[in-house]
Amino acid sequence: MERESPPSGRRLTAELVVELEPSAASFDDGGVSLVERYYRGAGTSTMRRYKLLSRDWRRRMFGKRTQFYAWTLWSLSLAAVLVWTSGHWRLLEGFFFGALAMAFWVLPEAVMPDHIARWQRGAWGEQSSARALKPLRKQGWLVRHDLATGYGKANRDHIAVGPAVYLLDSKLLKDEVWLDEGGLHVRRMDESGDEYVVPDLTTRMTGAAEVLKRALEAAVGFPVAVYPVVVIWGHFAAGAQWDGNVAYVDGDRIATWLTERPADLLDERKRKAVEAWLRALPRA
Repeated sequence: MERESPPSGRRLTAELVVELEPSAASFDDGGVSLVERYYRGAGTSTMRRYKLLSRDWRRRMFGKRTQFYAWTLWSLSLAAVLVWTSGHWRLLEGFFFGALAMAFWVLPEAVMPDHIARWQRGAWGEQSSARALKPLRKQGWLVRHDLATGYGKANRDHIAVGPAVYLLDSKLLKDEVWLDEGGLHVRRMDESGDEYVVPDLTTRMTGAAEVLKRALEAAVGFPVAVYPVVVIWGHFAAGAQWDGNVAYVDGDRIATWLTERPADLLDERKRKAVEAWLRALPRA
């Protein structure tokens, strides 16, 4: 795998921290939506991918101009009804046209293929984790979201730097979840009771943490441990569980769990160097 080179070909030693560390505003992308600002960019690239795929799917299924024609017809019909009917029908008319507008809006989402819809769920999971991690900022942690990996379209959901360094990946499952030697199991909480396994998640997280560790150490010039964590948004009865060196933690407990972990980034100068490196990473 490729290593990410440090800025300007230099290592982020403690002497360079002041020079390289930008203000908090400098890594807030301009022109982002209020939702993206609220979640500090979490889920942005995943939601962008969802919007691209869903737009292409709508065009294939309904045509490029169908939405325009539908809303034009709706507007003209509403105008005609308001002109040609008496006032005592307004409540019923409002209900009818409101329901029709809602149907136009919801129908494509309801029939959209799952392989597209899951990109949206992925973004929601990242945003849920960003909200859960917010209290750490008041405790001196630096947390960034939706960062580029430097290869392909993959992203790093979250990187948190505090008394240690964590690479976090969010999973929005909303079903019964448990972990055993076979992997992360999910059972749908409906009448079907279908089960499936999220494949190779521990292996992938271990590899991602190792790649990040090599890039970080190449940049700062000293050893740094990177701990991989999967943040689960679902019914995870265990609350927190290990599979090898990967921790699986319930989303509602993630902030508390992180603060209770042992500290291994104790040198303040080294911690500032790691934070400066994290601030310089580009968004996905």
